[in-house]
Amino acid sequence: MSIRLLNVIFVLSLAVMALAQSVEIGYPKAGKKIHPGKKLTVQIVQPDSIIGSWTIGIAIGIQSCADVPGCQPPTQVMGTVLYNGPFTPKPHPTMPYYQNFTVTIPSGFTKGPAHLNVAYAALWGAAAYPYIQTLNETLTVV
Repeated sequence: MSIRLLNVIFVLSLAVMALAQSVEIGYPKAGKKIHPGKKLTVQIVQPDSIIGSWTIGIAIGIQSCADVPGCQPPTQVMGTVLYNGPFTPKPHPTMPYYQNFTVTIPSGFTKGPAHLNVAYAALWGAAAYPYIQTLNETLTVV
């Protein structure tokens, strides 16, 4: 095989590993209306995978988008951190692995659009390759 083809195969295998080991926000769904001072359940889903990994942890934050033209991406700003710690998803009969976190939206949080941000960190495979994923869901604070 040519070097170029090997490079393409390597990049594709990394992409497949990333998809296999990634997490998703199961709940809340985009557009959910939330209230300052109230509790919110955040469900983080981790699809089953055959690739070995060790979870380092997870952080959940909320960032107001009301005062700026669009939110910053979670790779740059997590906002107010609502949870930072272990992520130990368990299997469930009707769903892949997931864990629910109950967080409280800060009292006095700015009303309007907001991003619920998640940062997930893990080590992959036999070489313990470090992996960090960020994602978000747009919510409305009312």
